[in-house]
Amino acid sequence: MIGAVSFAEFWPEYLGAHRDPRTRAIHYLGTSLGVCCLVAFAVTLDWRLLLAAPILGYGLAMPSHPLFAWAQKSPNCRRRQR
Repeated sequence: MIGAVSFAEFWPEYLGAHRDPRTRAIHYLGTSLGVCCLVAFAVTLDWRLLLAAPILGYGLAMPSHPLFAWAQKSPNCRRRQR
C-alpha cells in the first residue's frame, strides 16, 4: 500500500496483516508495555519512560509482521514490504 488509499482498500490489508494470532499477541504486549511506560512516566516524571514507550510499543509490534509472515511464506507480505 503506497500512497493514499481509501478505507475500503486499507481495511482488508490491515486485517490480513493481523490475521496471525502471534502477531496480535506481540502487538498487545508492545501496546501494554508502552501504556505502562506512559503511566509510570506520569507518576515519576522520568523522561526515560516517555522515551521507552514508543520504542517498546513499535519496537515489538513492527518486526512481528515480517517475522511471522515470512514464517508462513506469505507472498502478500513480501509485496507489502517494498
